[in-house]
Amino acid sequence: MIIFGTRTKLLTVFGTQQTCSHCNTGQLNLAYTVSYFHIFWIPMFPIGKKGITQCPHCKQTLTENELSAQSRSLLNAQKSSAKTPLKYFAGLILIGILIVAIIAINVLDKTGGYIRKPQIGDIYQVKGISENQYVLWKVTGVEGDSVVFATHKENALSQADITKETVFGKLNEDFTPSTFKMAKRNIKSMTQNNKNLVAIFRK
Repeated sequence: MIIFGTRTKLLTVFGTQQTCSHCNTGQLNLAYTVSYFHIFWIPMFPIGKKGITQCPHCKQTLTENELSAQSRSLLNAQKSSAKTPLKYFAGLILIGILIVAIIAINVLDKTGGYIRKPQIGDIYQVKGISENQYVLWKVTGVEGDSVVFATHKENALSQADITKETVFGKLNEDFTPSTFKMAKRNIKSMTQNNKNLVAIFRK
């Protein structure tokens, strides 16, 4: 069950030197309230700010439409000083943080996402036997929790040889017909420790 609605809270009160026109005794206070939309009592965003005058002596309260021109002018002059706190934007802030976190996770764990959901045609850059040399594996099939790869004929490529343009260009034609199979968990382990899995390219 989703509980939502609107609420109104007092923002602030200012004292004035203006005398109450009703009792001619008390000096008026200016009070400002904020109305906001909430879900599960969490403020999402403010939907309006209103001002009223209050007499501490006779307790008369007047809204903006009920005020004299002088009192209305005074009320509007102070309205900008009644700032709406950030807490009334808490829901929007939380949603924003969540969206940023999801985007950041997807960007930072792009390789992990490719491993969890491999696609035929993905090309993996893997460290070779010698330092600064690499081999390429191409996904040719997905069987349950395992991925089927074809290896590239060249097993000593340099980093300069490997770009997204080259792996899907001239290098894409030189994979062997023989294949091997590897479990996703083993592929994932290649991103840890020595990080033998350097990159995954996807069109």
